Amino acid sequence: QISNVAYGYREAANTGSPDNAGDSGPCNINVSCPEGLAYARQKQAVVMIMSSNNTRICTGTLLNNVREDGRPFVLTANHCPVGSNNVFVFNYESPTCYPTQDSLSTTTISGATIRARYSSSDFCLMELSSAPPSNYNAYYAGWNSMDEIPQRGTVIHHPRGDLKKISFDEDPSIESGYYALGKTHWKIGQYEKGTTENGSSGSPLFNHNKLVVGQLNGGEASCINPEGEDYFGKFSYSWDMESDSNKELKYWLDPDNTGAGFVQGRWANQPKGSDDLGIIGFGQMKRINCSNGSFQPRVLIRNAGLNSLDSFYVDFYINGVFQQRAHYQNSLASGQTVQVTGAGMALGNGFYTLKARARIAGKTDSDSSNNSADRHFTNLESSEQIEVLVQTDDFGGEFSWQIISQTGSVLYSSYFYPTKPGGGLYRDTLCMPGGCFTFRAMDKYGDGICCTNGMGYYLVRSLNSGDTLLSNYQFSSSDTSISFCMTDSCGILARADIRGCTTPTSSDGKISLEMMAGTPPFTYSWSNGKSTKDIDQLSQGYYSVQITDNLGCTDSLYYYIGLSTGVQPVRKKPNISIEVYPNPGPGIFTVNGNVESSLTVQVFDIQGRLLHAESLISVPGHLDLSRLRDGIYIARFIAGSSTKSCRIVIRK
Repeated sequence: QISNVAYGYREAANTGSPDNAGDSGPCNINVSCPEGLAYARQKQAVVMIMSSNNTRICTGTLLNNVREDGRPFVLTANHCPVGSNNVFVFNYESPTCYPTQDSLSTTTISGATIRARYSSSDFCLMELSSAPPSNYNAYYAGWNSMDEIPQRGTVIHHPRGDLKKISFDEDPSIESGYYALGKTHWKIGQYEKGTTENGSSGSPLFNHNKLVVGQLNGGEASCINPEGEDYFGKFSYSWDMESDSNKELKYWLDPDNTGAGFVQGRWANQPKGSDDLGIIGFGQMKRINCSNGSFQPRVLIRNAGLNSLDSFYVDFYINGVFQQRAHYQNSLASGQTVQVTGAGMALGNGFYTLKARARIAGKTDSDSSNNSADRHFTNLESSEQIEVLVQTDDFGGEFSWQIISQTGSVLYSSYFYPTKPGGGLYRDTLCMPGGCFTFRAMDKYGDGICCTNGMGYYLVRSLNSGDTLLSNYQFSSSDTSISFCMTDSCGILARADIRGCTTPTSSDGKISLEMMAGTPPFTYSWSNGKSTKDIDQLSQGYYSVQITDNLGCTDSLYYYIGLSTGVQPVRKKPNISIEVYPNPGPGIFTVNGNVESSLTVQVFDIQGRLLHAESLISVPGHLDLSRLRDGIYIARFIAGSSTKSCRIVIRK
């Protein structure tokens, strides 16, 4: 029986379609360049997706699953025009970095079955009609389903159907919605090297551990817009946000419901070893941990080998410093999973990295690549719990909120609520450090949640004291903010971005701090005598800092500088921050933000044609685009030598 026919009357590398080899922008980087060497395995998981008539449409990623049984699942974007008769092209890349050489790829697979897809996070999971043959040298990429912020992001893709490229973002990704507040996507504010284009849709976002954490939905990034942002549907949101097997990844990638939070990648031709111990998760650990004075590490261990195991060890490290060892001494059958729990330890407020290393007692592990894993988290010691109550109006999908510290960092944010007649009542329980904060409420349409389309309201109360910290029963605008304070006035919280040394003897390590909570200004006292917020020119070793805020509150944190494992290009940070609201809007927008000089606005259509330009005398200011038709436009804001672009939608 023949169910579908795909025809290939021209070579795949020369289809004559609008998007071909060499059509992508000049700032793109061939994956065969030195920058891509660290991703030699991961690139073998990335495929170009074509329609049955050889039109190049999107990018996909071959994924591993918890069973590691070689089922050929491919992740791409839901908006890609995929179906049962797509063609999947492996190994389509230039053999040299420069000059770029077109490379005919005959390593293709025709046909696939769509297993799951979901529009909110824009994912589509397909299963190929057959597994890649051994000569394809295919790699099943690992993934991370835990809701953990990627500290760095790498994208491997086929822009405009071109040869395989690689792009780098060296900053932590931002939790976001798609061009809105929310929790469905990871936003990349700007790439340090490379970019994405049409055809990159569906491409994987690899985190700092080279695990897939999302797929490209869309964005404004391009070679002509290097400050443009990109949005990747979160793997963690796609994992099990919907319980329907047709709308979640978990049912297919963890069919035995082991609770795995991540799986390492593996070569398609890699057989199972006799003795193989693997770490697959951290026991439902959250990004913000409320320790109340004692933090207890947990790790999920899976016997990925053929033989049973009866004894193994797990070592736990905090910020690179060894803390304790756990010894497991029971039988663990092949394929079985167990949670190993360490002893409680005291951690102060701060941003930490928990690392776990597992080893089999008295035996050699046949695959050491899955013996070590880490998890970044923020710890809150002696924290208070609050409850956020939101009663929406008929249009809950327009409402969202943020909790912002005095340093300007967003600790928590909501997603848009369901839109339904009569609205609904929703509760979020959160833990908070001491200090004062701002609760910001926003409505996309600009009419709030009271009182035109229902009697909506919101309030925040302390679960420790029972006191109501703030309430608003009359929110009827697009944006409002209310300040509130916790019982404890002290709440220093810092996030560290640690760059390791490039060689064992070099002194080019760096620690950069982001103050997430506390009362500015801050003073810093480092163990190496420095008094600045960030320190550099560091050699391998241990460093600690004591931070004091304006109220006299103090906190001490410690870090370890090791060896770097990735590309670390230098980024020129834009000194411009812009907000445009309401967005979508009827044509007249408010422009607000942090601008250090005069602001010029240019508005383009999606074909790149300039339609409007003006200078804003002051910020906040108004941008009148009411003469333009309904649709999607790109607004570019220019302040001095810095630029910032964003998408705006006119809907009258």
